[in-house]
Amino acid sequence: MNPRTAMTPFLRSTLTGLLTSTALAASGFVHAAIVTVSKNGPITTIQGGIDVAADGDTVRVLAGTYAEAIVLPLQKPGLILQGKGKVILDVRGPAGAALGFGIDIQANGATVRGISIRNAATLGLDTGDGIRIVGEQATIEKCSIEGNEETGIHVFGDTARIRKCTFRSNRNHVILEQAVGVRVESCSFRAPRTSSVRLLGATNAVLDKLTIVEGGNGSSITTSGGDSNGVQVTRCKLRLPGDSAVSLSGNDCRISDVSVIVGSGGLFISGDRAVIANCKVFTTVDGSDALTISQGVDIEMKDNLVVNSSGGALTLNDCQGGFVTGNRARNTSGTSLAGLDVELSTGLLIENNVVTGSAVDAFRIAGANNVLRN
Repeated sequence: MNPRTAMTPFLRSTLTGLLTSTALAASGFVHAAIVTVSKNGPITTIQGGIDVAADGDTVRVLAGTYAEAIVLPLQKPGLILQGKGKVILDVRGPAGAALGFGIDIQANGATVRGISIRNAATLGLDTGDGIRIVGEQATIEKCSIEGNEETGIHVFGDTARIRKCTFRSNRNHVILEQAVGVRVESCSFRAPRTSSVRLLGATNAVLDKLTIVEGGNGSSITTSGGDSNGVQVTRCKLRLPGDSAVSLSGNDCRISDVSVIVGSGGLFISGDRAVIANCKVFTTVDGSDALTISQGVDIEMKDNLVVNSSGGALTLNDCQGGFVTGNRARNTSGTSLAGLDVELSTGLLIENNVVTGSAVDAFRIAGANNVLRN
């Protein structure tokens, strides 16, 4: 052994520990401290815990109702806000005064987990959103958001993740506004006053395994205020949704493995490379169509099932090129559209579709260069 290069066990252990700590810190997985908030003190407010925490710390909030509005500031990235037990953030001041946002997430990489957020109301320019996300890479997990004046969670920051949350009685449950790459997963939505999920110029959003019951007076999942491109709606279940179950406008949007039971409208996409696949729609009312793709190039409508549509079952309008294959529809009662109705569309391959029990024609194909093989 060379005495110049040999290390004692103590030195080797110390150096290994330093290197490991440095690597973990660089990867963002080290959280240096836990700050505890309790109704019994010494820190009795959630904001007080956040104020004394450092970057990457965990603020652990013990059970109780906390009447305040809080901010996760930009200068403290990676904060974790963790509820332990039943933690309620009641966003009201003395005598029920409005406080604006319930949780304002300005920091990047922040996490909020296990907290109920209620009763946010507009104060000046601060709208009554349960949570507003401006920072990037935020995670909201296992939270309950209900009874807020405006939006349950309003997302502006890119690559946010919302998972295993419950929403009830907000104006809109979730809004994604100009955000990129947001994922909303395994959440349940009930009784919004307008919509469950609204996309305002959002890009590449993924809405997966959502359960929506009792829709509001708008479409349950919808784009508005311009196109939202690359949206994927997958493995969702909607029962008694609002104006329409899903209505998307934008290119490269996909609706797949979605089921709708009793809706005022079904599934709709307007845009190029639209896909509606492996979906099931049972009973649309008010003369609404079940499945529609409109104004798209290279579209796909495949392997869907429609039962008891009060309008058209399978509708293609102003589309150029694509496939309509393997769809089944029965008992369509609409009198203005055929069971499978193609209008102003060209270059579609239409094959292996089955339509039975249509009030008018089973198939109506209008447009040039469409190929029907059934």
